[in-house]
Amino acid sequence: NLRNLLMDLRNQLTNLRNRLMNLRNQLMNLRNRLMNLRNRLMNLRNRLMNLRNQLMNLRNRLMNLRNRLMNLRNRLMNLRNQLMNLRNRLMNLRNQLMNLRNRLMDLRNQLMNLR
Repeated sequence: NLRNLLMDLRNQLTNLRNRLMNLRNQLMNLRNRLMNLRNRLMNLRNRLMNLRNQLMNLRNRLMNLRNRLMNLRNRLMNLRNQLMNLRNRLMNLRNQLMNLRNRLMDLRNQLMNLR
């Protein structure tokens, strides 16, 4: 009887030890899982920070490109204005030339009339 009781107690103790070992394993697995989740969270945060930095860089590049475009448009407008000014000068010079030709013709006619 005592033997059976002792055997029972040993079996219970073994079962308790096994359960304790299982619980320890489960706890270790949970700790590992938690560590993996923390690492994943850190990786995601780093990725988010990198994406934010990329976005900021892209916005800066876009702003720079817009500024360059505005500068190019201003240069184009200046060139168009210069071209218009040159055309106006050319038209004025042509008018002056025509006036001079007319005057020369008038002078020739006057000279012819004097002869």
